[in-house]
Amino acid sequence: MVSGAVAKDKQYLTAQDYIDILRYAAARHIEVIPEIETPGHARAAIKSMEARYNKLKKAGNLKAAEEYLLHDPADQSVYNSAQNWNDNVLNPALPSVYHFLSKVIDEIKSMHEQAGVPLTMIDLGGDETPAGAWEKSPLIAAFMKENNITSIYDVWPYYINKINEICQSKGLTMSGWEEMGMKNFGKGMDVNPALADHKINLNVWNNLIGGGQEDLAYRLANAGYKVVFTSAYNNYLDMTWDHNFAEPGHSWVGLVDINKTYSFAPENYFLNIFKDNAGNDLPQDFAKNKVHLTAKGKANFLGVKAGLWSEKINNDTRLEEMIFPRLLAVADRGWAAEQSWEKGDSFDAQAYQKSYAGFMQKLGNDELKKLDKLNQGYHYRVPAVGVKLVDGKLVANADYPGFKIYYTEDNTEPSLKSKEFKEAIPFHNKSTYKFRVITPNGDLGIISSF
Repeated sequence: MVSGAVAKDKQYLTAQDYIDILRYAAARHIEVIPEIETPGHARAAIKSMEARYNKLKKAGNLKAAEEYLLHDPADQSVYNSAQNWNDNVLNPALPSVYHFLSKVIDEIKSMHEQAGVPLTMIDLGGDETPAGAWEKSPLIAAFMKENNITSIYDVWPYYINKINEICQSKGLTMSGWEEMGMKNFGKGMDVNPALADHKINLNVWNNLIGGGQEDLAYRLANAGYKVVFTSAYNNYLDMTWDHNFAEPGHSWVGLVDINKTYSFAPENYFLNIFKDNAGNDLPQDFAKNKVHLTAKGKANFLGVKAGLWSEKINNDTRLEEMIFPRLLAVADRGWAAEQSWEKGDSFDAQAYQKSYAGFMQKLGNDELKKLDKLNQGYHYRVPAVGVKLVDGKLVANADYPGFKIYYTEDNTEPSLKSKEFKEAIPFHNKSTYKFRVITPNGDLGIISSF
């Protein structure tokens, strides 16, 4: 998918590109689950089918024009999406919407068949459909009357159930974001038990501390939905590592460094949550009234996932730096045996620090060195350097081990030809010191000045 009116070469995937990706992934035991975003985030499809409609209508072929129409031309609904669109939501009253989605799913299945990689699951989105959508659509009004629907909020579960039926008719499991398992009962979105047994897999990201939905993943799993805990608070890899201006990434979920990722206790989430998204201390009884995972919920818990949104990632190097090494911590949390510090009702900070220190030693001294060699090397985030003055001398260390620190004393940028930091150095207040980690491959860490 490409943003903008005119696609340029290599700014989109061809069918053959997708087939090649499927084969490449399958050879490495990776399953590709395609996502077709619906009903929101659908502006590209809506505008494409609108252009098709206008072209065929002008040619006098109204029946063909309406075959894949995705919007109500008379809709006067007022809404604003998270990305500031007011025309990006499919209209569930149109049979052509479901015909379109069925066609798209068939085309995707066909590409999987050509690749020799059968499609078993498809993600149909479901997130960020803005308030106000459909409220002034004549087609929706007529649809509600015909189906004895008295609340606009009931259009949502109708749509989710309808597209799930399409997927199941094609032998597919439908996946989507948490809203698929929710409904607005008049006071905002809440768990919808009516679809809990409809075999819908949910990716649950919303656990923002202080946002009121911290226990949403558990409430959905306890209700019967299959849940993948896609914790934004711990595992959104497009978030910035720290407050240093040179660090890339967003911060709306707070900082996400490797410690925050590793500290994620998927089945005992509130055990070590002590601060909100802004870094403020939480009251000791913060989790008292939060829902915890039941035995039923645990049986519905499929695993964990990390997310990375690429709108501000413009090259492969930046992509790899945002993914690694945090993805290794996500993998550990997903695959390693449950640690002692994850269990019980009270957090054993000492046991956690021992576990975390062992992980970091393995990361810095072994795993990242593998990434230096694999596939001609990966551009993981090079550790930053902490510097402080102790008894008239500067001491420094990297925020994960196994790397050399280089420094200068004349305000110039450190290079591999600069002095290597090995022990505390005398501090002179007329000098400007700069420290950075540099890998053997020449990748540069962020400079710390003193």
